[in-house]
Amino acid sequence: MDQKSLKPRIRFKGFTEAWEQRELGQEGTTFTGLSGKTKDDFGHGSGAFVTYMNVFKNPIADPTMVEPIDIDNSQKEIRYGDIFFTTSSETPDEVGMSSIWVKKATNIYLNSFCFGYRLNNLSKYDLSFLAYNFRAESFRKDMVLLAQGISRYNISKNKVMEIQTAVPRCLEEQAKIGKFLVELDNLITLHQRKYFIIFNIQKAKLGNNCHSLEQRKLGDYGVCKSGVGFPDKEQGGTSGTPFYKVSDMNIEGNERELISSNNYVSKEQITSNSWNVLKAPSVFFAKVGAAVILNRKRLVLNDFLLDNNTMAYVIDSTKWDTNFCFNTFEKTDLTTLVQVGALPSYNANQVEDIEITIPNKKEQKKIGLFFSNLDNLITLHQREQIQLLEDY
Repeated sequence: MDQKSLKPRIRFKGFTEAWEQRELGQEGTTFTGLSGKTKDDFGHGSGAFVTYMNVFKNPIADPTMVEPIDIDNSQKEIRYGDIFFTTSSETPDEVGMSSIWVKKATNIYLNSFCFGYRLNNLSKYDLSFLAYNFRAESFRKDMVLLAQGISRYNISKNKVMEIQTAVPRCLEEQAKIGKFLVELDNLITLHQRKYFIIFNIQKAKLGNNCHSLEQRKLGDYGVCKSGVGFPDKEQGGTSGTPFYKVSDMNIEGNERELISSNNYVSKEQITSNSWNVLKAPSVFFAKVGAAVILNRKRLVLNDFLLDNNTMAYVIDSTKWDTNFCFNTFEKTDLTTLVQVGALPSYNANQVEDIEITIPNKKEQKKIGLFFSNLDNLITLHQREQIQLLEDY
């Protein structure tokens, strides 16, 4: 996009008119999600609310990802065309994720960890275009700049309303772009589903040849430990045990990787605070809201500490093959363990109590190698599809 002329460098044939900058606050108004609710209010009733994870995961909200709640006329009902933004997240890169509601329904509300945005004039916009426009890199950069916090990040909806975004004046051009992006997203989803089908078929085939299959709890094959409170930076040094915060996670696609926080904790601090030092290889989780967090540089990590918003499942490498273990966790959505309230959460004991069918280590290595190779092929194919979008 040429910022001076607001004319895209690549566009569909027949469109030459410059786009225009529109400030969100001039185009619509905000509203809050559920308020005044306790845990006892969730999980029952003839009304429903859109979950945090629905907004976080989907540019276009999934109408099936709602949870029951009593009908409450004092709350704001959502409407067709409403846009939702997450107001809180573990990382600044994930704050303000957007989703658009495209279903006509009644007695549906928004969870309390998001806010809504209602356009003054829906006829000026193609909703598919907006769904992906608000997830575009240029818009996301503006949103990330608004993130405020230390261990958890929040945004102000008033500040969000000051953001400007470039939009085609022509509704037909919006519609063409929106259709293109929906089809591209569907294509990626199709390949992901194909991948999971292959995963399950091959796992069944390989599993049937296993000499020993056991139904065991994850706690039998490792230990899940919570992170610690953030140590005083003034007490930190240039050596010792490295400390990692959720905000220090570098997000790339659907995979995350721990990077150095440049903050080290001395042995004396660890002893005086009774902190448990964690070791690699480990699987990392955010306690609230986020799905599995993986550290792909797990094998080069030495001892480390995590902040109190994060947990680590420390693998017993005598029982787990690393590739098999991490591929298994990648296919497990831990946010389904607990669905109390608007924001899912879980603890270390719940992770350890998960039951899973595990073959012996020889068979794990065979399965793990197969899926690592398959992962590489899928990743290459997805990058080709993403490049098509970037070229556009």
